[in-house]
Amino acid sequence: MPLHIRPYQTIVASMAVFFLLSTFAGGAGPAKTVRPTIAIHSGGAEDDLKVLRETLKKVPDVKFKAEEVQFADFGRDGGMFTKFLQIEMADHTKTDIGAIAKAVAAASTSKKDKLPPTLFLVIRYKPGSTKNEPFRAALAKVKGVQADKSWAGDQNLWVSVDGSGQASLGEITRALHGANIPIRNPITDKGDEP
Repeated sequence: MPLHIRPYQTIVASMAVFFLLSTFAGGAGPAKTVRPTIAIHSGGAEDDLKVLRETLKKVPDVKFKAEEVQFADFGRDGGMFTKFLQIEMADHTKTDIGAIAKAVAAASTSKKDKLPPTLFLVIRYKPGSTKNEPFRAALAKVKGVQADKSWAGDQNLWVSVDGSGQASLGEITRALHGANIPIRNPITDKGDEP
């Protein structure tokens, strides 16, 4: 007896197989673009800006506006910070904040020997909800983060990301939530409560 399959049965069966494969393979669809805010600390020479722009351009799946890479009007520890820069990461599961920090740390800036360039992840938070010590304690076990060089500012948390390439936005936000620090989540871009 021949088996007769109607066209709609083929479509329904194909959809069921796709659903099962995507569910069990962990593929919930395309990766979500995330737009975290960063600042880079370096020696402060004008030539450093060109080097930093070129360095960021080479990082895969990262977009930013090159003209926005400018020095801010404040420094720390003998160097200068760039103005806040929003970057776009097409797929943070492939290129996460640690990969960007690794590229920045390798940049050949003018005072690299004395003051290596460092990427800071800048996260909005509820002012007064934490102080430096509990904030640093929350970051202490996060790979790829320099908790001792991070601080809680008036409106933003400054997370120092080292050049190891190990830091991830997910781990950083989980650590802050674990410490009950209300933040504007850099992955969802929404204010949230931990």
